[in-house]
Amino acid sequence: MQKKVSLYVYDSLSDWEYGYLAPGINDSTFQNAPERLVVETCASSLDPITTAGGIRIAPDALLQNVRVEECAMFVLCGGSGWDGDRHDLALSVAERFIKAQVPVAAICGATLGLAKRGFLNTVNHTSNAPEFLHLGEYRGQDRYQEALAVSDQNSITASGIAPVEFARSIFEALHLYAPEILEAWFKLHTTKQSVWYYKLCELAYS
Repeated sequence: MQKKVSLYVYDSLSDWEYGYLAPGINDSTFQNAPERLVVETCASSLDPITTAGGIRIAPDALLQNVRVEECAMFVLCGGSGWDGDRHDLALSVAERFIKAQVPVAAICGATLGLAKRGFLNTVNHTSNAPEFLHLGEYRGQDRYQEALAVSDQNSITASGIAPVEFARSIFEALHLYAPEILEAWFKLHTTKQSVWYYKLCELAYS
């Protein structure tokens, strides 16, 4: 049965933060079980949103209609408004995933959203900087790690400058690729050396 990776979209969404994870999930090349997963965009309205880069996206589903049992993960990317109440509905959806022990992944500003609800207090996590997580119910200073991306329990967090590391952590949690293929994919996108592309093809097609 195909499961969804639910990606929250909204005006000002940071394009680069989902830029590696979405094609990695939707393109079955190199995957363990092709077409097992699909990205579904969700928003507070079905009206098209405009990303930070000016790209218009028509959401697939309403946030309130996202069914946790149909999903493998809920993904929150950065953009404006996470220090206020603009994303409260999305955070309520994230809470349903957390209670059901289904992974939630957040990068950049979205980590602030999780932090101010207290969702990061009992898991190892990262963000743009320790002082970035300063609002609401956040009491997780002792669990903060100076890393580009951190996975712990059913939580994935990442700095806004680490979309590749964020995607790798998501792919690993979803068991999307065999470990050696994931390593080659990561090396390709971090070293920019073509040898890793050929290694990726060798592993996939041998």
